[in-house]
Amino acid sequence: MKRWVGRSVAVIGVLHTIVGGMIFGFVLPGIIESGFFNTVGEGQPDARNAAFWFFFCGFLLILFGGLLDQTERSGTRIPAYVGWGFAAFAVVGAAMMPQSGFWLLLVPVAGIFLQRRSLVRPVATAAGLDLDVLPDSLAVVRLPADAPMPGWLSAGALTSITRTAEETSVVCDASAVPDGVQAECGWRAIAVRGPLDFDLTGLLLSLARPLAETGIPIFALSTYETDYVLVRESALDTALVVLSEAGHRVG
Repeated sequence: MKRWVGRSVAVIGVLHTIVGGMIFGFVLPGIIESGFFNTVGEGQPDARNAAFWFFFCGFLLILFGGLLDQTERSGTRIPAYVGWGFAAFAVVGAAMMPQSGFWLLLVPVAGIFLQRRSLVRPVATAAGLDLDVLPDSLAVVRLPADAPMPGWLSAGALTSITRTAEETSVVCDASAVPDGVQAECGWRAIAVRGPLDFDLTGLLLSLARPLAETGIPIFALSTYETDYVLVRESALDTALVVLSEAGHRVG
């Protein structure tokens, strides 16, 4: 589903602020002339108090919309309690002030629950995954799509061949790759200890997300029984620390 819930809340916040400026713009010069400090609250004109809450709520809606958009961008579901709390806020506000923009908030409220139904919940990984670091330094090799099985390819801790209409991609021991072959060397493999059930979801995400947040690029591949994440050899130690802090167990 496209990201639109957070953006819609932010747009409503912007519109709320613009309308507030049109309605209460006349009180702003008085607030500034009064020195700004302690110009809103008990003993102050009602228009000033209304203007403050109008602008303040608009700012909070923009900020809240940004947080929701960031959650959507990460590919995770917006928590249910946020949806229900936002729904209560919109319904109570609309009931108490029927002639207001609270009704508009019901649109992103509905979007939160539609999004929750459309996104798959990742498998629970609170206990973390058992990981093993393979010993070989690996290379990712590109060969022509119609290339025969390389004669120099030897069995190692991880050897993978993928053929498509555009290319043949080989992951293998870097020491076996001859000069002149197009290759990216210097990778190390982190394996999820398997076998894994085919119905499990979110396993690669639980590895890729903390590494991405730390700025560590990965090369991922899967086999029948498990998943592998390749990281640059220079980033291996940092990657293992990051994954450990994310709750995974490195063997």
